[in-house]
Amino acid sequence: MKARLNAPMSRLSICMLLLTAMTLTSCGYEDVEVKEIRNVEVTKFSTEEFEANVTVLVDNPNWYKLTLTESDFDIYISGQHMGKGSLVEELEVPKKTEGEFTVTVKGNIASAGGNVLGGLLNILMSEKQTVRLAGIATGKAMMFKREVLFDFEEEFEMK
Repeated sequence: MKARLNAPMSRLSICMLLLTAMTLTSCGYEDVEVKEIRNVEVTKFSTEEFEANVTVLVDNPNWYKLTLTESDFDIYISGQHMGKGSLVEELEVPKKTEGEFTVTVKGNIASAGGNVLGGLLNILMSEKQTVRLAGIATGKAMMFKREVLFDFEEEFEMK
């Protein structure tokens, strides 16, 4: 006995499949780029943790807004691991936008172990420092979520 497909139902299924395929291909995603870290303002600091407001220049070339929902990263200063960091609150980047955004990050210095105090003294005594953030960030656009690995390094003049 052969199974027989209901013709109107199979046409509906094919139409839905084609509509879904066209929708997904028109949702082309371009990477959001952090072009520059403009400013870092430490708002809280202790021997175990810190909090800072970081102003970044971000470019979202997509035709839809993106929201950075969470992050988990390692913090290195002049090659020395200084601790772990994360995003305090979500960041929403409007569609087709290049602009400055300020995010609040918190870090756990105690997780670094070793000679963090020596590293902090080195920071205070130097004119320039290389800051490296490496980890994972989670973002969402419409109903889709995406995790992105990042490794960002930039040299700063210490003031």
